[in-house]
Amino acid sequence: MHILTRTLPNPGQCFFSCTEEEDTGAMWDCQSKYVCIFLLLALSGLFFLFRNINILEWKLNSTLDLSHIHSEGSPPCLDRKLSFFCSHLVQEPSTEEALEDCSLLESIAGPEPLPVTTPLDQTSDPAHSLFAILPAGGGRERHVGDQLEALVLMNDFQGRPKSRGGDFLLARLHSPELGAGVAGQVLDYLNGTYSAIFPLLWEGSVWVEVTLVHPSEAVSLLRRLQEERLNWVPSKSLFRSGLLSETTECNLCLPNNQQPLCDYTDPRTGEPWFCYKPKQLACDTRINHFKAGSQTYLQHLTSKEALLFQSGININVHIHATGSDSVTVLPKEKDKPDEESSSVAAAPIRTPPLPSRTPPSGYYYQGSWRALDGVVIRQLDDPAAIIQCLKGKQVYMYGDSTVRQYYDYLTSFVPELKKFNIRSHVRAGPFMPTFADYDVFEGRWFAF
Repeated sequence: MHILTRTLPNPGQCFFSCTEEEDTGAMWDCQSKYVCIFLLLALSGLFFLFRNINILEWKLNSTLDLSHIHSEGSPPCLDRKLSFFCSHLVQEPSTEEALEDCSLLESIAGPEPLPVTTPLDQTSDPAHSLFAILPAGGGRERHVGDQLEALVLMNDFQGRPKSRGGDFLLARLHSPELGAGVAGQVLDYLNGTYSAIFPLLWEGSVWVEVTLVHPSEAVSLLRRLQEERLNWVPSKSLFRSGLLSETTECNLCLPNNQQPLCDYTDPRTGEPWFCYKPKQLACDTRINHFKAGSQTYLQHLTSKEALLFQSGININVHIHATGSDSVTVLPKEKDKPDEESSSVAAAPIRTPPLPSRTPPSGYYYQGSWRALDGVVIRQLDDPAAIIQCLKGKQVYMYGDSTVRQYYDYLTSFVPELKKFNIRSHVRAGPFMPTFADYDVFEGRWFAF
């Protein structure tokens, strides 16, 4: 055999040019190298496939789920029927309304409910939990326009870290001596860790405060109770015509097999409200509504479930800081652009699995509210200015006891504003203040 050339420019490569007498042994040696390399690559591919099969299946399922959602054109929550929806009383919501409902539900979404059998010592304990103010980037000083982050670590009653989220936390940044305060955005990482993000809007010393309103286990229980029964707050309405009056039960959803119903569903928004029809009066003689009794969900809890609602233990309790709970904020840096320094909705340091809540719309400074969207807030400090502002206007306010406090304050601060007696319940309303000159102002307060 005469070998003309045998070149190996790179390991694993064989190039032969032989004469008529082939050296089969040499060729087999080279081919065996190819076989070994091929087998090695094949084994590597199989190893990678088996090791990542779960991830590949998850991605495939996710792709299929997304394609299903896009093809149907509706979010998954549309498929979930609410157990308390009075389908026998109210028409089904339109697609647009259902999408709006889904958007609202997604904005308050949390982790899946916990089992109600969770022992108390495994639930969130504010006394064993803590928060820490994270240092500023690069160790620099903090200035007005910057952002402050506090990391919250939740533990149970045995001091062990929680492994899931869902706790109802409130955070605020305040300076008592300045009458200043702003709410913080609480971000849930679903592993017992949270971030509280604050905009720095004024200079001086500021304090961070984090409060556990409800542990995640109580939140899950409240969610279950809400789905099981809607009419937790009993309501009634008074019907009157001349000297004849009757009172009947009212609520969002009432059984229609007991007696005829009066339908007061809002024709514009579709919000349902029903009352049992009085025996002797028509539905249009209803003059008010009021809370009937003091029944609450606490009356329907077991003794074990009630342990999740202990004032001063796991309801509205402050979480202590590890290290200092205050920082000093310096004036805004002069060379920093206004649009950067005034940003209050900057991206958090880490992206949580749950969407962040709405950033604060404003803050208090020296006891006055200041909006962050550029809206100028007028401060009316004397009755004459308030009368001038309200002249020729009609004002409607709907809400809870806070709205009633506005009503009480306004009618006491402006002597010319008189309470018009429409025989409403003293706490529930509706209320209507007015001036002697009815052309000046008419206001209606509905406090529920």
